[in-house]
Amino acid sequence: MTQARWGHSATLLPDGRVLVAGGIGSIDTISSAEIYDPDTTNWYPTASMGEPRAFHTATALPGGDVLVTGGIGAAGIYGGPGTPPPPIAAISPRAQVYSPRSGTWHSVSPMTTARFEHTAELLPGGGVFVANGLGGPSDRTEPALVLDSGETFDPVTGRWTTASLEVSRYAATSALLADGRVLLYGGLTIDANNQVAPAIVATVFNPLTNAVDGAFAVDPPRARHTATRVPDGTVLIVGGGTRGGSADNADSDTAEFTDTPTDCVVDRTARFSTVIVSLSQRRHRHTATLLPDGSALIAGGVGAAGPAAHRSLTDAWRYALPKGASAALAGYWVWAGELTEPRGAHTATLLGNGTVLVTGGADFATGTILDSAELFFLKFPNLSGCTWPSASLMLATAGMIFERHFRRSRGQGG
Repeated sequence: MTQARWGHSATLLPDGRVLVAGGIGSIDTISSAEIYDPDTTNWYPTASMGEPRAFHTATALPGGDVLVTGGIGAAGIYGGPGTPPPPIAAISPRAQVYSPRSGTWHSVSPMTTARFEHTAELLPGGGVFVANGLGGPSDRTEPALVLDSGETFDPVTGRWTTASLEVSRYAATSALLADGRVLLYGGLTIDANNQVAPAIVATVFNPLTNAVDGAFAVDPPRARHTATRVPDGTVLIVGGGTRGGSADNADSDTAEFTDTPTDCVVDRTARFSTVIVSLSQRRHRHTATLLPDGSALIAGGVGAAGPAAHRSLTDAWRYALPKGASAALAGYWVWAGELTEPRGAHTATLLGNGTVLVTGGADFATGTILDSAELFFLKFPNLSGCTWPSASLMLATAGMIFERHFRRSRGQGG
């Protein structure tokens, strides 16, 4: 990429390119954005966002534009041991839309509440529902609050509609269910004793009523996991963990973080979860990508390297599903090779040709922020007559490849 970053976003555009925006760079939060073109395998700069932001959301709209919401600003770097939550004033309530046709950004109405480490889902009607996170009213200067609110953006009117979500949480996941409702699962909260604690209730938001209409226990509790709706309509929950400690260090996930021991599947109607055969290497801050064959690719992340240390991971796995109504419960893990370098808090985007673009992230063992990207191939590409970029590094395993071939900045025409 043109810039090292983690805590950024990556969004597939209608023409097959990928927009990468924001994140934390080598010094501070950044506003820059860049485009990956799979036809040329090159990176191209595009217009920067109107402000630096990280741990924001980016959602592709039905017309092809991309809505970016919230995030932590340049004054709010956080996350190291002993680091307090940022002040609300460092968190953005603002939203912007990127137009791939013009390569420019324009502002839309801000959210009613500043938030980061929230989630976002595109609803069947074309609206964008954002949920929970850390934040608060943007005119406040006290440390960020854990939010129990959500709001929906209407791209036609440009307005936001608020909703109560009943449970306060951040570092959670959301997943759009087959019936159009949204599952909000896991995360962390702050209890009455000002201690970080797991959010132990999953809720289901109904956009038709703008309210929560279902809930069940999260067992075991987890945060910074992934949630992927698979072809049988269930939701695959992988990894994550919990942590305790004072709310003055609410977003650290280093020594205090304990990885959850099992993975699970949430049923189609989001009434309960069932433990499944689980990955042996536990992890959080990984990625999960639904592949064209219906399997889910789990790549990288951060895992325990000892009783008081964490490291970024290189291994990748596919959760394969047999055919049938309850396929996810009978799924099994298949090794999918190794990333070319350890990374956590990265992104993974399914491209139109069925490959997966993995970008950025950080090596949590060394503190290195990555400017590299790599491609995952579910099957060997046809190499006859093709010239792959110079200094390419391929790792072939069981018909699958991770290929790293654009380590440093490569501008237009490079």
